[in-house]
Amino acid sequence: LEGKGARVRVEACDIADEVALARVIAEIERDLPPLKGVVHAAMVLDDALIANLDGGRLRQVIAPKVAGARNLHRLTLGLPLDYFILYSSVTTALGNPGQANYVAANAYLESMAALRRARGLPATCVGWGPLGDVGYLARQSELRESLTGRLGAQPLTAEAALAELEMALLTDAGLLTVANFEWKSLAKLMPAARGPRFEFLARRAGGTDSPLKEGGD
Repeated sequence: LEGKGARVRVEACDIADEVALARVIAEIERDLPPLKGVVHAAMVLDDALIANLDGGRLRQVIAPKVAGARNLHRLTLGLPLDYFILYSSVTTALGNPGQANYVAANAYLESMAALRRARGLPATCVGWGPLGDVGYLARQSELRESLTGRLGAQPLTAEAALAELEMALLTDAGLLTVANFEWKSLAKLMPAARGPRFEFLARRAGGTDSPLKEGGD
């Protein structure tokens, strides 16, 4: 970015702390050009079955997404933003055992996007599938290989994900899910796959092992 003439500034801030975030935004207004966009991509994982979740484990995962998004929303209401991007997860649509806290936090982001758009404010919320070449999975090779087997397809690349994000912004999409998976492989591991929620995917996949067809796998 700097090679292209941009000025890059990195600030450390807990966005779940409204006072700390307000201070950073005030510094931007004082020292930098006007803030024109927000990308909220915070994530904390603490996976456990619901029976093993306590208040602390819930807060640890929910705070950066819920409190963080809420603070960013409140503190930028008076600014003419071009975009307000929230990173959700495909798990909100598909579910994932052991990630009730994470799924709940991402569901809030999708509701936040709907609220902002209803008020005429910019908002794009993307439910990302796994990305394999950057971020968390790039550092966790065993988990990446496990997910690839369950999904029946290679994870997204960063380049492909950014292309999808660009298209979402150009078309003013409010909520979308972007993921690589082969439905027949994934459906075999999803108890909810036979439900009406996924009928479109099942019919599109077709074949005798469609989970909605009697006698299917």
